[in-house]
Amino acid sequence: MNSADLIKLARLFDKFIELESSFVKVDEIKAIRKSDSTDKDPAGIEVITPHGTFMDDTDFDNFRTRINDTLALLKQEPEKLPARGEALSETVAASPGQTISTSVDAAPQPQLEQAQRKVVPQKSSRQVTISVGSQGAEGKLFDDPNLTVVDRENLTISTPNGDSVLAQGKDGGVVQGEKVSGFIYTNGKYKLIFKDYPHQSALVSFTVNVRGAA
Repeated sequence: MNSADLIKLARLFDKFIELESSFVKVDEIKAIRKSDSTDKDPAGIEVITPHGTFMDDTDFDNFRTRINDTLALLKQEPEKLPARGEALSETVAASPGQTISTSVDAAPQPQLEQAQRKVVPQKSSRQVTISVGSQGAEGKLFDDPNLTVVDRENLTISTPNGDSVLAQGKDGGVVQGEKVSGFIYTNGKYKLIFKDYPHQSALVSFTVNVRGAA
């Protein structure tokens, strides 16, 4: 099961309460009562729902204590904001050591759906010196998993001082030049072959963006 399926399952079970031997949808519980023990089944609880009544192994007294503890915690929660129609102007805590002055109006403000929100592009140009050996060069231009190489058709590979361009990138990450050829991936990995190259390093100029940004 992949992470997306796990998230969907977690959202589904967020509407359920976990008992000893079962999960029960909270809004379908009509009543819970203590059950009598038998030779086959020890004492537990009976969960009454529109779909019928079934047994669970949860100890009734422990379950009652669990509910009472939860209700006690709820009573300790801070008071909610005034009901719709009232206005509030106050300073509320945003995070430890930080405050934000807010003014809450009666009219609800429209909120952007998650799918409509856009991440501000954070493109930046970079230059990285890579080591070149007898077998060429192989490695990563950066280790940040949040970055991705963009506009690969504009990247260049130059001599160490940047004076002479050896190869130009092409669409799809291919790098091609008279003395250099190979590939540079969007995650920063590169594998390059150098021919008749007198230096032990080269300069790669490229552009990165935050992964997922427009």
